[in-house]
Amino acid sequence: MNVSASAPQALVCATGPESSGKSSLSLRLAHHLGGVWVPELARSLLPRMLVDGGYTINDVEAIARAQQAAERSALAAGHRLVVADTDLTVIAVWCDVRFARIPQLVLDGLECAPARLSLLCAPDLPWQADDLRENPHDRDELFERYVALLNSLGWRYRTITSVGESRFQQALAYVHESAESAESAGSRR
Repeated sequence: MNVSASAPQALVCATGPESSGKSSLSLRLAHHLGGVWVPELARSLLPRMLVDGGYTINDVEAIARAQQAAERSALAAGHRLVVADTDLTVIAVWCDVRFARIPQLVLDGLECAPARLSLLCAPDLPWQADDLRENPHDRDELFERYVALLNSLGWRYRTITSVGESRFQQALAYVHESAESAESAGSRR
């Protein structure tokens, strides 16, 4: 199903703990719905930062700026549907856990972020280790931080659970329900 040219522009963002299926889910949704996919830029930027032995909160702020710019660029290009692999909620939780504070740049970005549908991916998939992931043992605690953050922001979200096709169908149903609701209410947040 492709997005209608007359449909309002929509932004869908995957969020949640590490190794919860955000990348595969968001990419599949973008392809299935004929939207444009915005990857998680930390995956390409962080390895360069690790060459020097570690990363700082300033590095994560640079990632936040790049992620925001990619999201804004996709929206400014006029794409009817933009599906992002991550957003500032991921960066906020990351900074809070890693540095015990959230940079003002991220807080300001969250406050003025474009309307979106958030897909909160539950950590019910098996952990997939890689060189960038840091929290294999506290994904449930991190998940609760995402719930608290999304609730405090007042953003619409749906928790996506299960595996495989069921997980994808949950996300797809939420996008369709939200599109229908937006068309009838004229609102996307």
